[in-house]
Amino acid sequence: MIFEQALQSMGLAPGAALFVGDRADIDVAGAHGVGMRSVWINREGGAARGRPVPDHEIRDLGELPGLLCT
Repeated sequence: MIFEQALQSMGLAPGAALFVGDRADIDVAGAHGVGMRSVWINREGGAARGRPVPDHEIRDLGELPGLLCT
């Protein structure tokens, strides 16, 4: 799986990484599947009904630095 390969190539444990993606069905689910925390970029502001629930939700990448500092 690509998530596991990325973690391995960086020498990180899943709990030490945060995955940011715009597809809840693929990105959030994949990250959670290997134990990573997730941020969903929800540009349209749609509801997450029926999708995996991300750990955090943002509207654009400009919000990410503030999220990382908390």
